[in-house]
Amino acid sequence: MRSVLLPVKRLTHAKTRLDVGGLRSAFAIAFAKDTIAAVSQCADIAMILVLTDDHIVRQSLSVLPDVSVTHTPRGLNEALHTGAAAIRAAAPRSDIAVVMADLPALTPAEFSTACSRAAEFESSYVPDRDKLGTTALFASSSRLHPAFGPNSHRAHTQAGHAALDVDDCPGLVRDVDLTEHLEAVAQLGVGRATAEVLARYFEDLRIGATAC
Repeated sequence: MRSVLLPVKRLTHAKTRLDVGGLRSAFAIAFAKDTIAAVSQCADIAMILVLTDDHIVRQSLSVLPDVSVTHTPRGLNEALHTGAAAIRAAAPRSDIAVVMADLPALTPAEFSTACSRAAEFESSYVPDRDKLGTTALFASSSRLHPAFGPNSHRAHTQAGHAALDVDDCPGLVRDVDLTEHLEAVAQLGVGRATAEVLARYFEDLRIGATAC
């Protein structure tokens, strides 16, 4: 069995590089909902624990089935240590997957594939599409040593985690940080929540272009 930690930033600090007008918070919550939807459909998931210090995120995600939300300190790595301790208490035999909350094109099949490949290693991670960041981290609860931050791809390698080859899982490696990434995930296909916000975004663009 594997438990999932899904950290979500305070909305005032989330997706600040997305040039989407007033839809930034809506996108952040939609990305998280679709990431959770994909993960929750996989077999052998013991629990999904959302880590956040934002009350709007808590309200939005705590209503989802099979999801728990806990308040955590600021700082991603610190929050993950707090979450890992909670999982050790609730499900001591469970392995852990840390999944970033901005993977709206992730599919259940892709996450299942990553979990299967991660089982071959004591600890492993998924580099993002640009081979700079990290979209997922897999380990036992006692071996979870997160090193998120600038160039976390290199940091996780240096920490001894194996890099998983998941080039056949495009939704797992394509996180959304920049506005141009929206077009990329739209082409891959996104979950329902993100699709709704994307429709509003593209409609705003159309109206803006018409008004010019």
